[in-house]
Amino acid sequence: MMLNYTFLWAEENYNYYDLGPVLLNYGLRSQKRWGYGIKNGLTFGKDFHAEFYLPVQELRSEAENWYKFLTNKKKVQLYLNSIAASSTELISEIKKLIGTDLSKVSAEQLWELYDIYGLKLAGLFTCYIVSQPHRVVQLEKELLHFLQEKKVDDVAHYFSVLTAPHSKIIFSPIGNKFFTGSFAELIGKEGSIIDKTLIHKKMYHEEKVQNQEKQKMLAELRPQPNIKCLIDVLSILGHERFKMRFVWMPALYYNELFLLEFKRRYNVPKSELRAYDNSEIENLIRFGKKLPSKVISTRKKGFLKLLKNGILYTYEGSQAQKVLQTLISKKEKTKELYGMVASKGHAVGKVIILSYRQSGNHTAKIEKMQEGDIIVTEMTRPNIITACERAGAIITDEGGILCHAAIVSRELGVPCVIGTKEATSSFKDGDYVEVDANKGKVRKITFKEYSSKKHDRSLKVDDRAIKRNITLNRLKKGNIFWFNQIGIKDIPTVGGKGASLGELSKIVNVPTGFCISVNAYHLFLTENNLYTTIKKILGNVSINDAEALEEKAHQVRELILSKTLSLSIKNQIVDSYRKLQNKKVAVRSSATAEDLPTASFAGQQDTYLNVSNEKEVLDSIKKCWASLFTSRAIYYREKNGFEHTKVLISVVIQEMVDAEYAGVMFTKDPIEKKYLLIEVVKGLGEKLVSGEVTPNTYHIKKNEFKVLKKREYFRFDHHYLDDLSKLGKLIESHYKYPQDIEWAIDKNGKILVLQSRAITTL
Repeated sequence: MMLNYTFLWAEENYNYYDLGPVLLNYGLRSQKRWGYGIKNGLTFGKDFHAEFYLPVQELRSEAENWYKFLTNKKKVQLYLNSIAASSTELISEIKKLIGTDLSKVSAEQLWELYDIYGLKLAGLFTCYIVSQPHRVVQLEKELLHFLQEKKVDDVAHYFSVLTAPHSKIIFSPIGNKFFTGSFAELIGKEGSIIDKTLIHKKMYHEEKVQNQEKQKMLAELRPQPNIKCLIDVLSILGHERFKMRFVWMPALYYNELFLLEFKRRYNVPKSELRAYDNSEIENLIRFGKKLPSKVISTRKKGFLKLLKNGILYTYEGSQAQKVLQTLISKKEKTKELYGMVASKGHAVGKVIILSYRQSGNHTAKIEKMQEGDIIVTEMTRPNIITACERAGAIITDEGGILCHAAIVSRELGVPCVIGTKEATSSFKDGDYVEVDANKGKVRKITFKEYSSKKHDRSLKVDDRAIKRNITLNRLKKGNIFWFNQIGIKDIPTVGGKGASLGELSKIVNVPTGFCISVNAYHLFLTENNLYTTIKKILGNVSINDAEALEEKAHQVRELILSKTLSLSIKNQIVDSYRKLQNKKVAVRSSATAEDLPTASFAGQQDTYLNVSNEKEVLDSIKKCWASLFTSRAIYYREKNGFEHTKVLISVVIQEMVDAEYAGVMFTKDPIEKKYLLIEVVKGLGEKLVSGEVTPNTYHIKKNEFKVLKKREYFRFDHHYLDDLSKLGKLIESHYKYPQDIEWAIDKNGKILVLQSRAITTL
């Protein structure tokens, strides 16, 4: 019986001598290391890329076997330990390779170095592929079934939140080539140069995340231990998969050093070396045996490795293509595709194909990409992350909830449908599509449909909070503005935070405070002649040189911190601070929204809490100003064409509250939308935000203000719930949009609103 093969992934930077080892890693090596492996599969290579296929029967057994493995706690722990060990060993091998002059080693030594390097790569690869979507699919199905049985409002949203990792990965794209070019662009050409310093540049860092929504869901669902195990494993796998890729990518990049030496030593072009099989590459290294040009020419049409009942067969040229077409599932042309929801939302736009079957043109296509274009790809990779930030939506052929695209799209708030299997072959550049990432549906539409629908697209997350039919006031004159002197229209003068606090102070009690306007910042720069100096320092800055960029950013920040405030500005700030009776204050930056290139840039400015004297206040203000010049903020302004000296910043000075209780209130619960949700902790609200304590939780019926559900860990006077609910309704009515409100109750029982912003996850 002929097996029917299903496409699973396509990846660039694969040479023909890699195709056999891929099947070996999925098969015999996986079997020996973990107890499970495939007996049937195929890899096809052509033009610097590889495709991987498995028969349907193999997919079923893989799902069943790896479900057993991944629900066994001892085996999962063994697996996690192996990831750490394999990553460390591979990084060590990379550094060893970089430090070795390959031109000075013998043929046997060269083969030994190459062979060991390949084995270390295989060690990490056999770890990485444990988390492949087809191997974890049974875990995902069981969790989805559990959520459906529980009849939750939004299964996709619950699934996404529950499987989110405990740490957030923050990319470091500045000056890192892996974020600016595909492998085909970085190393595909004959004259490509390998940058040996890249190994020292961080690709990411991790930040712990206290996911309150996840904790609420777990408390609500009360999953049995077996379901809790699924949630924990899926959360861990996605995170570890991401981290492994950032070890694996540099390893593949530096593997090119071997090809450069083979090219030099044996006078064989890289393009021909990529056509060698693994046994042939050994014969070349050890004995200098080259492939005939006729064989190379034949293989340009393709190369295929077929694993059949554990035995490996090889096909090349036209025969390889014929075998592939015979074995793979036939695709039917369709205008409508379905996949899995990775990040919810809806978008219409023009398609840009970023395929890894043809990745040599990615940079050129991304440069021409328009804001809101729909990215269609096999799977997102680091080199297209900057494109994802501008995308209206993302569609992938591959992927489960643990995949790169799922994690990236959720972080960016971009609608994303994954695992459509054939989006890259169903659509082409310039097609118009509608992406319903609430239902996992993608369909091709006409230009007329696109034109009528594009104006109905939902605003992006960061737009919702700001772009509400507000006509902004012009810049006001003056350096100091108390909250009662400003409102939401004064964003140009006091920034988003300041304007919001001013607006709130008109309708509710907020802790007393004032804003140091953008005029004071402008005056500070002018009086110290910093505009000219900053322009000079950043005039020829290159965002592709991370070290130089960081050095210049540090130089500007130190320059700002070294300068003194003029007596007039200093006296105005100190006099205003003294009116707060020298209480402890929070000093926060407040950026002017119209100057922000991206949300990522907006998150760069600083906050300083419990500032307790005049000197600390003045120092904190300068630190807020200086935070406008972090390397990441400079990077985003450069990338988006904003002049550094035209971006202004305000600073908010606000009394700290000596809180008896504090908490958050959602005027529309993001999960159970029919309720108003209030969470309460004793003391400071920071304890709730950081996840240090478990809050009391109250679900309240709107309008009637009745407590319908509660979970209490300490006594809390319920008359406050009535007051808070009415306060929430008042703020929501004022802003005409559901609000996420931070509040505190002081020692005298007075309710104070600390912040209110639009809920962006509805």
